[in-house]
Amino acid sequence: MHSPTISENWHEMINSIKKKRDALENEALKLNANKNVYIRPIALIQAERTGKDQRGKKNYVHSEDVREYLIQIGVPSYEIAVKSSEIDEIKEEKLLSETSEIRYIITKEALKEGWDCSFAYILGVIPNAKSESSMTQLVGRILRQPYAKKTGVKELDESYVYFTSGEVEDILKNIEKGFRDEGLGDLLQNVSPESGPTGSRKLKTKIKKEIKNKYPQSLYLPVWVVKNGKQYRRFYYDSDIKPKLKWDFNYAKWIKDEIFPALDKRNIAYEYLIDLEKQTKQDIGEEDTGIIEIQYLSRRIADVVENAFVAYDLAQKFIKEFEKYDDQKKLNANSGFISERIAKRISQDKYAQEKAIFEAMAKSGELGLAVSADEDISYKLPEENDIYPDRFNRFKLNLFEDSDALSMNPLELKVASAIDKKEKVLWWVRNISENKKWYAVRGWKKGRICPDFIVAKKGIGDSLEIIYILESKGEHLIDNPDTQYKKSVFDRINQEQIKELDSTHFIKFKLNKEFQFELVEQGKEDLQINTFFNL
Repeated sequence: MHSPTISENWHEMINSIKKKRDALENEALKLNANKNVYIRPIALIQAERTGKDQRGKKNYVHSEDVREYLIQIGVPSYEIAVKSSEIDEIKEEKLLSETSEIRYIITKEALKEGWDCSFAYILGVIPNAKSESSMTQLVGRILRQPYAKKTGVKELDESYVYFTSGEVEDILKNIEKGFRDEGLGDLLQNVSPESGPTGSRKLKTKIKKEIKNKYPQSLYLPVWVVKNGKQYRRFYYDSDIKPKLKWDFNYAKWIKDEIFPALDKRNIAYEYLIDLEKQTKQDIGEEDTGIIEIQYLSRRIADVVENAFVAYDLAQKFIKEFEKYDDQKKLNANSGFISERIAKRISQDKYAQEKAIFEAMAKSGELGLAVSADEDISYKLPEENDIYPDRFNRFKLNLFEDSDALSMNPLELKVASAIDKKEKVLWWVRNISENKKWYAVRGWKKGRICPDFIVAKKGIGDSLEIIYILESKGEHLIDNPDTQYKKSVFDRINQEQIKELDSTHFIKFKLNKEFQFELVEQGKEDLQINTFFNL
């Protein structure tokens, strides 16, 4: 059975694929423990570009873009392989062996011919999926059952297809054609759109009535707000931070003191013609071409400053400084190193400015953290949730009548299980980061921070004591820059006195102002959950 799922963008699709693959592996581990049948679910992701000289092409997603994003969301690098006409990282891999650790394969079209892997459960297509020849060959080549037989586990007896673009009906027709071409026409009746982990469509579930009626104040969460006179509005990076950034730094001293001394010759070949009679030396090497093409440097800088005109002006200033250097060949040989250092330095300066602007707004009272029932300012948890039904009904304290356990990865499941066992938990819910209707908090950098869990803790007499906002992180991600940024934002929020904006016209109860934002580290989740909810 194939389950086509359309996503609005490729990042969202990759997130969905990761969650699906993790859920399948959880089932595969149970199968191996019960029946000694080894399966390691693999996701195949079709990118739009793979060539080393094709990265950065506008509007195209490169295989390295996909690899970097997978690592960013927690996939270890050794679980990812690229197969293309230029790179073949699965050449020596025995994919069906228990010694292999490959769980994601990224390709463009190299898998169309001469390759089979019955562990490939998931196909993710970034290009428009309307191409019949591409779709039918990919479907036929990879979406087979392990060992050519059913496992008896429904989740592991299905295959899953994800797309970023394409018409559902056309996609279904191409999948069906792929089945027919491979002699699997008897499975056509099982092909269905929007099919979830159990083969069923998503169902709507509502907040439990007893929570909604007894603890309505717990459904409102804090957001950063900007004060303008007597009025308040939501804080946004694009309107409150970005316009205040300055790009008039003097990088001349930095280039002279840090870049030029760090350059090395990198095996540069110098060729000279020596005139013994005139006792002169003339370099007859290749003609100097300049440090770096201005368009390339501009693009690298634009990735940081998000303004093509500013990026071009900065690139011109850098190049003027490099023209003063007396060894252009050395500059040329170090161009990659130089452009990387420039982008990193501008990024560091940008971060420092963003944080300074944010802190200045907070110090002046212009920026603050608040809860409110005013729909124009506030955030309130959605009253309905779309979930894949969990036949085990494993969680009792979830905010909703049914939980979305099947969409959680192994770490999220472990954290959820630990939370659900605590007597002092009133309710908890997994925050759905890929859905913009769910909760996100902002910091001084661009982008939303979407924590994994929201948990209400019980106080004296079953009252609401505090709301915990929890972000779970794999141990390999704890020290990465993104995690450290989130931690710094959480620490800053925890220092803030939360305001309750005038809500008397909107509600008849007092809003909760007690919140704690925390990171939950893999390997320490039980200890941390005990600390939060045993006190």
